[in-house]
Amino acid sequence: MRSVCIHHLEQLSFEDCWWLFEKHAFVNEDSSPYPKLKEIGKEIVKKCKGLPLAAKTLGAALYSELRVKEWENVLNSEMWDLPNDEILPALRRLFATKGRSFFQKSNSHKSYFMMHDHINNLARLVSGRFCTHLKDDKINKIPNELRHLSYARSEYDHFEIFETLNEVNGLRTFLPLNLRTAPQLDKVSKNRYLEFHASNRVWNDLLSEVQYLRVLSLCYYEITDLPDSISDLKHLRYLDLSNTLIKSLPESVCSLYNLQTLILHDCQRLVELPKMMCKMISLRHLDIRHRRVKEMPSQMGQLKSSQNLSNYKVGRQSGSGIGELRELSHIHGSLVIEGLQNVVDAQDASNANLVGKQYLDELELEWEEDDGVEINGAEMVLDNLQTHSNLKRLTIKGYGGSRFPYWFGVASIINMVSLSIRELMVRSRDIAQWRELPPLLQDITITNSDSLSLESLLEEGLLQRNTRNKKASCFRSLMLEDCPELIFPIQGLPSSLTSFSIANCNKFTSEVEFGLQGLPSLTYLQISYLRNLRSLDGLKLQLLTSLQKLDICSCPNLQSLTEERSPTSLSLLKIQNCPLLEDRCKFGTGEDWPHIAHIPHIVIDDQVL
Repeated sequence: MRSVCIHHLEQLSFEDCWWLFEKHAFVNEDSSPYPKLKEIGKEIVKKCKGLPLAAKTLGAALYSELRVKEWENVLNSEMWDLPNDEILPALRRLFATKGRSFFQKSNSHKSYFMMHDHINNLARLVSGRFCTHLKDDKINKIPNELRHLSYARSEYDHFEIFETLNEVNGLRTFLPLNLRTAPQLDKVSKNRYLEFHASNRVWNDLLSEVQYLRVLSLCYYEITDLPDSISDLKHLRYLDLSNTLIKSLPESVCSLYNLQTLILHDCQRLVELPKMMCKMISLRHLDIRHRRVKEMPSQMGQLKSSQNLSNYKVGRQSGSGIGELRELSHIHGSLVIEGLQNVVDAQDASNANLVGKQYLDELELEWEEDDGVEINGAEMVLDNLQTHSNLKRLTIKGYGGSRFPYWFGVASIINMVSLSIRELMVRSRDIAQWRELPPLLQDITITNSDSLSLESLLEEGLLQRNTRNKKASCFRSLMLEDCPELIFPIQGLPSSLTSFSIANCNKFTSEVEFGLQGLPSLTYLQISYLRNLRSLDGLKLQLLTSLQKLDICSCPNLQSLTEERSPTSLSLLKIQNCPLLEDRCKFGTGEDWPHIAHIPHIVIDDQVL
């Protein structure tokens, strides 16, 4: 064997150390656009004393951080007073205290955040003793400091997998993870089913031992109830039971006074909530979407810390009326108010104080069928549900009044971008009170509305006037669905439309032109369930010069696509369940094939041509 020369590595020069720091700290590895940060960064590099790992770690930690104060905090940190062999451990501690600022928003997904690879590696190093992710096997050795456990769940999770957790008294987080979160569909019964099972001993025995738990998720497990001992988790802040088969929650849940988040969405067997939920004074987030709860618990207005309430079902009993929403002034995001037919006194609707809920972005108002509710009563209720001007999306469902509310024409909807009208049972076609639609309105959806006349809407010139407002965004999307009496307007549609969908509006025939010729910006057109439609010639497809996607579904009498070449802009043509049209569009031999052969992507009955 030959001896190998030992090379003693010197510390980096200041120039090399700065180059390494700049490479990891600045976008495009260029500090010139940020002279102040560059100045502070060079002072930080001096303190790294030529240590490449220190320069690299700190540079990565400050990546995309543009706040001068944060850079100064690093420069003036007490860790620089430590000996060299203690600086890197100090960097780890620094990361642990500043970690929240090291996330960057994803460019492709607005709701996603990213972490730089170096930060991720450092995070794993720092949190290694406190956080464990279990994969495909039980935990054989548990660190005494373990606080947070996540694991990849399987179809059957046995108690033995978690048995050693009995030794951990300080566990804070119990979080099962799975890559596929959507429930499966039974092809025979057409019912949804869940594919994750766990031994009841996990909930009954194990969870009673981890008394300091803060975060508990049991979502997607096939559990039907919770033990009363759930109340022993006095420190619990977050409880996720979504997509389970749970039918009700034990009343003992109401003694979880520190619980801030309760997630129950898609619990489709859940029919009632605990009666004393008003005691859960710390509750801020309650998600009960897609469940069958018949009535809200009494006195929900006492939950004044609420920031997110997905649904509120109005009851007729004292303490469950719509007036309980009055004190919930900090609600953010979206809110669905169901059961408005149960509002006995219109003044109660005013007491809900929707006009004072400035943080609401989206609101849905729902009436259910009830022969005992008078038309005038519904009108007065809707009049008293005036919203705050910050509201952006509004849905009205099942409304049976003869007119729309007076506040549709005032400043309360000035920021609205989306309006959806569903299952409307308006007895009058008079919409004259709509003097002007919201100036920022972009999307209108009308479904299951027999009485609303789009023609009268356009006769008033509202949509056209909306598009001429130079201060407003262009009206861009219109969806019409299940409106059998709807007649298409002679005037046509707003020229700014980019998306138009129509389904199950059976007064549309081959003789009626759709009025789409004057839509130079239209990029998406969907036509579905028009059983009387025989031809698309009236559309004059070749004039839709911006059209990119054409989707035609379930038009059994549609015989012809176009007599001329379809637009050259068209990139996708989808035809589903249109037997007469499918024959004409057969690859190479169909009569309409020469008119569509140039389209890059053609899909007929799920088959790509």
